[in-house]
Amino acid sequence: MAVPDGTRLAYDMSDPGGRADIWIRDLVRGVNSRFTFDPVNESDPIWSHDGRRIVFTTQAQGPGDLHVKDVSGTREPEPLLVNAEEKYASDWSRDGRWLLYVSRGRETSWDVMALPLDGDRRPVAVARTKFGEMFGTFSPDGKYVAYSSNEAGRRQVYVQEFPEPQNKIQISTDGGAEPFWRGDGRELYYSTADGHVMAVPISTASGFTAGVPQPLFQTRFSTVLTRAHYRPTRDGQRFLVLAALGRDTVQPISVTLNWAEGLKK
Repeated sequence: MAVPDGTRLAYDMSDPGGRADIWIRDLVRGVNSRFTFDPVNESDPIWSHDGRRIVFTTQAQGPGDLHVKDVSGTREPEPLLVNAEEKYASDWSRDGRWLLYVSRGRETSWDVMALPLDGDRRPVAVARTKFGEMFGTFSPDGKYVAYSSNEAGRRQVYVQEFPEPQNKIQISTDGGAEPFWRGDGRELYYSTADGHVMAVPISTASGFTAGVPQPLFQTRFSTVLTRAHYRPTRDGQRFLVLAALGRDTVQPISVTLNWAEGLKK
């Protein structure tokens, strides 16, 4: 995930043994630096909006707990949420007060949850049903959360008010997932099953209203369950896309001529 100002990228990368660590790439200087060092899987980084901290998932004590670490690297990671459920952060509110994450419950599949970062830090359910809800993201003003759910039989994108989960509106019209807001909140993006990235105009002048989705571009996404395949810049003018390396490479074919002649000898 790119830092909000677009100058750095945090990503996880696996070593030859399959263990993942988090790295940071300076997109201006082209320099990569390692961010986590524990001998366990550490993945799925999310920046705070001031660019000073990163929350990530670690398997140090279970299937997936949330830890946070200063980007300066001068302090050790601190636990944010440790329990028996597998979880991955998906967004951090601009005011720094809330963290959205997806959690796999024993009875409810994947759920979208919100963790307050002050007070008792007791998680709050944003979308928690028997269906699979994923990819929660805050509107820039923090008043809405967009997420995807398969409650209608196929995955669609929805928006509802926050922190009270009310007035839910379906945004996508023909399937959708992985929603992201433009930095001014006037547009919402999502992806479709055939690889299109769609844009939907949003207005909150007199209540929340959404326009007709329009395709922006199409790409071939890499298949990842808990993270998004793309990220827009804050102004919506550029998109960072996750793709499988070498997916479109044509493999060479070796042809042996006159092989039957060799069998006659």
